[in-house]
Amino acid sequence: MKKEILYSVLFVMIIFTSCKDIIVMDISDEKVVLLSPYDHLESYSSTQTFWWEYVEDAEKYQLQVVSPDFVQTETLVLDTLITKDQFLYNLVPGKYQWRVRALNSVYSTDYTIFSLQIDSTQDLTSETIILRTPLQNDTTNKQILTFSWDKLYNADTFNVVLLFEGSPSIDTLTAENSISLSLIDGQGAYVWKVNASNEISRTEYSERQFYLDTSAPLKRTLISPVDQSVIQDSITQCVWNIPSHDGSSEYDSLYIYSDSTITSVVFSAKVIVGQVEVELNPGIYFWGVRGVDKAGNRGVFSDVWSFELSAK
Repeated sequence: MKKEILYSVLFVMIIFTSCKDIIVMDISDEKVVLLSPYDHLESYSSTQTFWWEYVEDAEKYQLQVVSPDFVQTETLVLDTLITKDQFLYNLVPGKYQWRVRALNSVYSTDYTIFSLQIDSTQDLTSETIILRTPLQNDTTNKQILTFSWDKLYNADTFNVVLLFEGSPSIDTLTAENSISLSLIDGQGAYVWKVNASNEISRTEYSERQFYLDTSAPLKRTLISPVDQSVIQDSITQCVWNIPSHDGSSEYDSLYIYSDSTITSVVFSAKVIVGQVEVELNPGIYFWGVRGVDKAGNRGVFSDVWSFELSAK
């Protein structure tokens, strides 16, 4: 009796879960409530955070900014899809309208529209440098990187500072909104930061951290099935050793081939643990593993071992 009750509960749970997975809520009658900048704002700050309330059952939001308005549009300034409830952007002086709608995989709300005016000023103290690339906590193996950020219309120069493991590495000025720098200090943690200035004022620094990792993952050692072994089961457990490492996170690529020239792949997988169960038809197979890290470094391929699956 207890088993029958348990099976019934499980059956109901499976049905409920399946139904829940395919139901998409209709949000077309919902309204996106815009929070900031408020309607008809006149501001000297070109850095604006567009902010609105979340809509229940929405998956993303479409934000559009035009100049001067959506009736007589001269410039499409911004059109982007995001999953969060705010977006930071730098504008130039002028009149704008901005609008947001919520979307899911089937439905969308109507747009809610606000107006905005940016007035000209040489005062940079309330502005923010919006960094673009590299991303926060990015990991790379490139020793020459391009750093980019959004322009400010009233800035004359940008001061770019690079720190390695907390110590100054590079400090340079540019009039552009991007610069390529060599990471001369080698592997490790870097901080890059940028501020803008003109003759009368400057912004605060905006900063991000990233990591340089140029070391390839170490060679993997195969454990089982051992080379030239014969297995009586259709399910094979491939096991190998992953050496310890100090660099960025790694995953392993497992390949099983049907030929000794290792060109015909019959199975492949990306895994973070050193074992995988594979179900194969009877035959002779060849297998090996390669480590790959978050920075894109690829380790050398392991030795290639063979095994035979015999029919029971």
